[in-house]
Amino acid sequence: PHESSAETVRRVLEGLKANLPPKKQRSLASERRKEIYRDEILRLIFNHGGEIRIADFKAELLKLVSPRLTETEITGRKGNREIWWFDAEAERAEMVREDLVDPTTPRGYWKLTPQGRKKAKRLP
Repeated sequence: PHESSAETVRRVLEGLKANLPPKKQRSLASERRKEIYRDEILRLIFNHGGEIRIADFKAELLKLVSPRLTETEITGRKGNREIWWFDAEAERAEMVREDLVDPTTPRGYWKLTPQGRKKAKRLP
């Protein structure tokens, strides 16, 4: 399996017995968010050529994930955004940290990295 540059650095430092903070663990809420959103986001972006404009897929993503969401998650708000979209964006941020989504795309666009394309291609 491919490891991100951050994982490589950590592995090397651990091998040198460097004093490192513990690895970040995902919370239960974060794990649930991953289960709901990750594969759908990867699939959607991949099926749109590897890069997509948010405005072009937001409704499609909601349609795919809404059966797994509570009514509050669908209709409620966190600040100026719907809860479900806030969670989708949070999962995207995790995907950026894991080198699946490109952090350098212009605002309003999500793009897969080569690693993200490989992972999306392997999805059932």
